[in-house]
Amino acid sequence: MAKNLAFDKAIAAFREHNGMLGTTEAIRLGVQPRTLYAMQDSGALERIGRGRYRLSADVLLLLVMFLRCRRRGKNGKAHRYWSVVESRRLAGGKSAQRQVLYL
Repeated sequence: MAKNLAFDKAIAAFREHNGMLGTTEAIRLGVQPRTLYAMQDSGALERIGRGRYRLSADVLLLLVMFLRCRRRGKNGKAHRYWSVVESRRLAGGKSAQRQVLYL
């Protein structure tokens, strides 16, 4: 559980800085060096130079948000319901969706 939390924190820090960070910058943002090494070993990070890391393309595409419209008939009238949906890629090529916000 703590590993996932550390990974999520690190991924958020990388996304805020366009997918690239140096080790010193990451430490300043609260990402531990051992988290960087574990992410590199798992393939979530690519080392692009001495002390420079970049999120791999797979990690950049893990989370997508979009707007969904549902149409429904109610009392003989057509109604549209909108929601913001988060889509996450899971292992094995599957994806999971959840509604984040109802409009």
